[in-house]
Amino acid sequence: MPRARCTSPPTAPEETVDTGGRSSAALDDVRLRRLWGEVTKLHAARIAHRDLRLANVLIDTGGHPVLVDFGFAENAASDARLAQDVAELLVSTALVTDPRRSVQAAVDVLGASAIDAAVPYLQPLALARSTRLRLRDTPGLLEELRTALTSAGATRAAPRPLSRIPSRSWFLLLLVLAGFVTYQALIGIAGPRSPMTVLADAGVRWLFVGVLLVAASYAAGALSLMGASTRDLAFGPTCVRQVAASYASRQLPTGRGGTAVLSAYLRDHGAGPHEATATVALTRLTGAFVHLAALALALASAAAQGGETLRSPAWSRPLILVVSVVAALGAVRMWHRRAEIVLPMRAAAASLPRLWRRPPHLIALLAGNCTVTSCSVLAFLAVGHAMNVPISPVILAAVYLLLGPVRLLGPLPGGLGIVEPVLVLALVGLGAGPTEDVLTVLTYWILSFWLPIPPAVLAFRAVSRR
Repeated sequence: MPRARCTSPPTAPEETVDTGGRSSAALDDVRLRRLWGEVTKLHAARIAHRDLRLANVLIDTGGHPVLVDFGFAENAASDARLAQDVAELLVSTALVTDPRRSVQAAVDVLGASAIDAAVPYLQPLALARSTRLRLRDTPGLLEELRTALTSAGATRAAPRPLSRIPSRSWFLLLLVLAGFVTYQALIGIAGPRSPMTVLADAGVRWLFVGVLLVAASYAAGALSLMGASTRDLAFGPTCVRQVAASYASRQLPTGRGGTAVLSAYLRDHGAGPHEATATVALTRLTGAFVHLAALALALASAAAQGGETLRSPAWSRPLILVVSVVAALGAVRMWHRRAEIVLPMRAAAASLPRLWRRPPHLIALLAGNCTVTSCSVLAFLAVGHAMNVPISPVILAAVYLLLGPVRLLGPLPGGLGIVEPVLVLALVGLGAGPTEDVLTVLTYWILSFWLPIPPAVLAFRAVSRR
């Protein structure tokens, strides 16, 4: 890691630009080449700085550049990450000096191939926010950089497709409102037992088990993505992206934000747009197969155990009518969006044969999806046990697996407002107490849908800053 070689305070080159915008002696050609030399050492170790602006470069009294602030740095970085570093520093130095000098110094030190790889990232979305703000004052700078790079022998490649997922707090407020209305309606159909009495008798340890299982499902989702991808993904960062994707999926009515976050993560590791979309779709497709297998097993086990007599409560008919109308509208919406669903799934199905040639990836994909499904079912069973629901775990699992996919037809992420009433109705029909059933469903949704939001917000903001 570069270190300062002096005892006196270094100076920041960005702070030595005069008011006319002309470069000062702090970044002459010699120091520019020394700066790119420090970048060469960093990239030779496969370390991406990920915030390589002049604000993070100091010049000591000997005229040597010092790279600072490695808070976002990444080890074993992909070629795409290293290329983004180069693009960021090219723009940052060009803002202080001029595009021709910035490009010439980079080519002299890094070589044409490294510069060529950075060309697709010379676009606002690939740059830090502070750099984008400064580019507003010089709107033609990126084009000047591309021209200078072409003159230096680089390919005039088109900008790489990138995207940013906006944070839409208003939609989260809409979810809170919808959840509040749904929960108030469900509490209104609770039985003679007081909800406080049921909660007082609840097994807190089983609720804690439910929390752990929900957390484990995110780690399992990361394992599934690692198995589906042909790229080498680190487990820790993939877990963070998985958590961030859960927040993004709550930002859009159809939950597409999660797919966008994970696709962007794969593109950062060198995957093309189509490959990234197909990889995420492959995890969903495999998850659907695992869910169907688990449902078949649960139904067979429930049938072998002996069926329960279903009883319809008086309020079931209006509830079924409302849910049916909402589900029908959701089905129509899905039909209009079928191309967005079918095309990625076709690409995912076409990529299945390559997994047979990569057994470790296939095992990770299957193990991850099996664990996700198992954790979800076991968390629901843990909450039901905590609330003392007198229904066999096998039948509870079958009910959850059978009705869970209804959420896909809901207008809100997670099927909020449509899954909860259906689950409560099914549990009441199986003979459990209405109060216990309502609290089981509401508590499970709090643990699995609402509780992960705060850490997911932090993860989303962290990856957005990067």
